[in-house]
Amino acid sequence: MNAESKLLSLRQKIEDSGCQAVWSLDPGFDDLAKCISFKLKVLRKKLLAWSKNLSKLMGLLKNCNKVVDFLDLVEENRMLSVYEWNFRETVKHMGFPPKWIEWVQMVFSTASSAVLLNGVPGNSFKCRRGVRQGDPLSPLLFVLGAELLQRIINKAFHQGLLSKPIDESSGDGFPIIQYADDTLILLKASQKEVFYFKAILNMFAQSTGLKVNYNKSTLYPLNMPQDKVVLLSSILGCKIGSLPFTYLGLPLGTTRPRVVDFAPLVDRVERRLTSSSICLPQGGRLTLINSVLSSIPTYYMSSVQLPVTVIKAIDTARKNCLWRGNNHSSTRKSLAFWDRVCMPKEKGGLGVINLRVQNTALLLKHMVKFYNGADLPWVKLISQSYYDSKVPHLMMNKGSFWWRDITSLADIFRGIAKCEIRTGRTSLFWNDLWNDDFKCTSYPNLFAVTMYKSDSVKAMCSRPLEDSFALPLSDEAYSEFLHLQEGQFDFTIRDGGCLEFYLGLR
Repeated sequence: MNAESKLLSLRQKIEDSGCQAVWSLDPGFDDLAKCISFKLKVLRKKLLAWSKNLSKLMGLLKNCNKVVDFLDLVEENRMLSVYEWNFRETVKHMGFPPKWIEWVQMVFSTASSAVLLNGVPGNSFKCRRGVRQGDPLSPLLFVLGAELLQRIINKAFHQGLLSKPIDESSGDGFPIIQYADDTLILLKASQKEVFYFKAILNMFAQSTGLKVNYNKSTLYPLNMPQDKVVLLSSILGCKIGSLPFTYLGLPLGTTRPRVVDFAPLVDRVERRLTSSSICLPQGGRLTLINSVLSSIPTYYMSSVQLPVTVIKAIDTARKNCLWRGNNHSSTRKSLAFWDRVCMPKEKGGLGVINLRVQNTALLLKHMVKFYNGADLPWVKLISQSYYDSKVPHLMMNKGSFWWRDITSLADIFRGIAKCEIRTGRTSLFWNDLWNDDFKCTSYPNLFAVTMYKSDSVKAMCSRPLEDSFALPLSDEAYSEFLHLQEGQFDFTIRDGGCLEFYLGLR
């Protein structure tokens, strides 16, 4: 096998300390690295903790927004890519075959590099550590190395050296939220535990070479006196930050994000309106709006509810693109109301995406995950902390601002989804769609005299039907009562999960 040769260039960032290496890989070797990484991609979900699964990015943000209300200490670690190559024992304990381990060792051991200076390559040298940017194998190996940190901290937790900052039940492990090298470690504000944690990081760095860059790490205190904050910061050797801060591109804090926190989003939309859009025809501008401008806020809208002011600012940029082509000196007026423009083409509109409707639709997906009991930490944490076999949509004022925004859409969700009865404890007898033959609108007179309008299906079916209504009944209500009594509403109580299963859109 021929040795892999690479060219290394330095890309200057804002500060000298932010210089970043960029590797130019041989195309043939790049294909080989993809073949080796294929097996790792298939097995990573089984091998890694939930917080290391890169496909769970949105779940990470939900978990952050949920647990941050309870934090005493948050530290963000940015680890340098100086991965030691003696990871054979680590991946061996994870169950990888010896042949695959030899391939990975060969990938690194046969590599050589050369530094580009003003476009001229220098003498080549052998690489002895590190994973390279641009190599498809690098991010997967990096995550495998970071998984070792999770296991070390879990062991320290089970030995009593560390304690959880929150009483959550998202697993037996210690709460770590990680996406690539952006890591949140949730700790109690205890001087003793911070000392233990610093020792764990040093041990991890010595074994893997993944050293924590404390110059880029930040301590985010919550409900702590300033003198204690300074003390813990000096122990860790990192700077002190304040909430909210940006994590994975979104503002993270204990309070609802302000309009100014969404300024980067508005700036990104406005920067895409280049002067070339003036030359586009009307149809081209419409394609630019739907394919580019309307897709930029999707990541934000999948996580949080955008303020009305932010949506208006984005709509202003889209209007300028459609009617004036970003020519601010143009006096051309809008040819139609924006609400009409956002209507489907079948109804006389132009089919421009309505951001408020799209924001609502994206947030409703979290309701589907919650009511279906998805295997996600934030689902388990919210369910067991606030509801515990109670009807969730009767307690909408629980939780953080993010969850309150989600539960404010409960009426919309329940109007378009049907639930399948499990225990009958979290579905409303009168107001939830749990039986095709039963609707409360079909029994208006009987519903008006019921004494338990918010009873669950289980509660209503566990008592005699006549005990649920205020007597005497009118002739109309009695007729509806007889019709209801003839109905068959039997359901089988199932074990496992306290929430009902929502089948989705009707």
